[in-house]
Amino acid sequence: MLATTFLASVSTTGEETFIVCRGEFDMAVVDRYRSAADEAFRGDPRHIHLDCSAVTFIDSLGLRALMHTAMRCRDAGILMTIDMSPQMRRLLDTVGATALFTLAP
Repeated sequence: MLATTFLASVSTTGEETFIVCRGEFDMAVVDRYRSAADEAFRGDPRHIHLDCSAVTFIDSLGLRALMHTAMRCRDAGILMTIDMSPQMRRLLDTVGATALFTLAP
């Protein structure tokens, strides 16, 4: 199996937390994303911004992890916005999941 190139990093500015994802978001790296998401929630943010504009591929497990983050934000009353790559947008549109996410302005 080839190594998957993926980065998930977290940073916080005031009440806003940023999760930046880059590369191929698939089953091989979903645990790295989950760790980053868990870190983002530890700071008790009011807004989580998920930047997936540099995600080059996403599979169903990656999508499921993002949907879990969106539901977790909703349940905690946290605003979540997302920037997504064209590849992600096509997948979300295809499976009818786009409405679960608030697109960043």
